[in-house]
Amino acid sequence: MGVTDEQATEMADWLEHDLDDEDIVETRPGPGRPPLPPGEAVDEVLTIRLTAAEKGRVAELAARRGHSQSEEGRLAILHHLDET
Repeated sequence: MGVTDEQATEMADWLEHDLDDEDIVETRPGPGRPPLPPGEAVDEVLTIRLTAAEKGRVAELAARRGHSQSEEGRLAILHHLDET
């Protein structure tokens, strides 16, 4: 099902004349890798294996703190390194 020339013209007119700021919806980034701090490039990737229970604990903690699971893992490793 395509768009007719008339429909395309109507959409273009709406975009050009009637589009308001309220019509633009801000989207949030989806799941994926969290950004590294500014100025830090990705050098290495560390893959670890967790049990389902361990992964569940990481997921719960990350959700409570508003972090991704990757970010929570990075913070946990850095905390452990600082403590030793």
